[in-house]
Amino acid sequence: MTRWRRLLVIGGAVALFGLVVAAAIAIPILRALDAQVVETLNGRRWDFPSRIFSDAFLLYPGLDVTAAGFVDRLQRLGYRRADGDAPLRKGDFRQLPGGYDVVLHDVAYPGEPPSEHAVHLDVDGTALTAMHDIKSGEELFSLQLEPEVVSGLFDTTWEARREVHLDALPPLLPRAVLVVEDRRFFDHHGVDPVGILRAAATNVRSGSVVQGGSTLTQQLIKNFFLSEERTFRRKVQEAVMALLVERRYEKNEILDAHLNEL
Repeated sequence: MTRWRRLLVIGGAVALFGLVVAAAIAIPILRALDAQVVETLNGRRWDFPSRIFSDAFLLYPGLDVTAAGFVDRLQRLGYRRADGDAPLRKGDFRQLPGGYDVVLHDVAYPGEPPSEHAVHLDVDGTALTAMHDIKSGEELFSLQLEPEVVSGLFDTTWEARREVHLDALPPLLPRAVLVVEDRRFFDHHGVDPVGILRAAATNVRSGSVVQGGSTLTQQLIKNFFLSEERTFRRKVQEAVMALLVERRYEKNEILDAHLNEL
């Protein structure tokens, strides 16, 4: 065996040994990162506050609707003022000469099934004089609006959050986010070499860092798991975890989580 061949054999053996050692170190780390990703994204992603409600608001003949702040209360509860003659939907109300039409939210109270009422309220001056179910014509002698949220019980983070799924959002919203954040979101697997090169070229031309190469998946990883520190180690961890997320979850699931985190 010639000297060069021996060197090649030795070099190959050293390289193979290095790969085995690297794999032995990397595999447990990857498994730990994968378990962390699954535990968080499959579990409780956000801390939702426990909400404290007021008592329900009772409507009855003789109530002074102005003094009771009836319209303001409807708007605080998320009711929408309807104009014109368009049919009312759940959560709409319309002010009429001599009264109001209201389609109540279908709130379930303890011990009662949820029910949706479309009611007409007769008002004389500021006094509620009568109430009727619009559909059946039945006279109502009392009616309660759902309670208001007056406060929340928080743990360590003060945030009031409501999770909204992707199919409930206006279609233009996710499109706009993708245009701004990650145009190639549906074409990469968590890390986008094209985006990295494009950002690097832009930064070189400008002489400063004006554009990042992180994908939307990497941003999700940073927001959920990592700090804001700008180090090579953190960027490598971010990229690896982004690849793991893309391996386990559909694109729409990732986009859904990112939009809710935003």
